[in-house]
Amino acid sequence: MALADLHQPSVDAKRQGCGLRRIRERLDDDDRAWLARVLAADSGETNRAIADTLTRAGYTIGHQVIQRHRSGVCSCKHLED
Repeated sequence: MALADLHQPSVDAKRQGCGLRRIRERLDDDDRAWLARVLAADSGETNRAIADTLTRAGYTIGHQVIQRHRSGVCSCKHLED
């Protein structure tokens, strides 16, 4: 089978927001507060530890997505523009 037959077009990330934003929107208030605390630059939490916790809770996400979000280079920034 050709690659063109297997390819599924990408969804416009700018329209969707980053994966972390989509997860955050699904969380209850307590979990959203926890996420805000651990995402803070001075929390001492690693991107991988946050991703592992979210994945264990059923929200599959890579540590790279969290890194982009924390660095302000994810699509959330573009949604604010």
